[in-house]
Amino acid sequence: MTESLIIIRRAGIGDAESIAQLFGNTINYVNSKDYSKREIEVWSSFAKDIDQWRSTIQEQHFLVAEINNTIVGFSSITVNGYLDLMYTHYAFQRKGIASLLLKEIETTARSLEVEEIDVLVSKTAVPFFTSKGYMSIEKISKTIDGVEFINDKMIKNLQRGH
Repeated sequence: MTESLIIIRRAGIGDAESIAQLFGNTINYVNSKDYSKREIEVWSSFAKDIDQWRSTIQEQHFLVAEINNTIVGFSSITVNGYLDLMYTHYAFQRKGIASLLLKEIETTARSLEVEEIDVLVSKTAVPFFTSKGYMSIEKISKTIDGVEFINDKMIKNLQRGH
């Protein structure tokens, strides 16, 4: 079997449904090993708001990764250097997709003259971000629909990082 080419491109609002579906599926299949059923239910419920996905695609630097015209990952960053989203399709984990997306996001941040990227990271993704030079600086608690989520706030200084 030959490796398929991964294409990274800017997302368009027409990608919103595919992105939302990937988001929900990834949480249900990948993050479920680290989170309770209720946490997964609340977290994945954000997949339903297609208008919000369209807005986020328009407001942020939003990238998708495609293989054979199928979206297999996505990531977004604000102009201020907040890495908002980073998800890889559950069937395409550990194939370098998130690494490629992160490299492009960091390149985008540098072009925006952002000196530091900050991101709120799920416990599932902490090892990935740590391996990419991100440092955990504090735990952030947020309650949504009565469910408390605790994420690591991680940062990477782009002036020192490579």
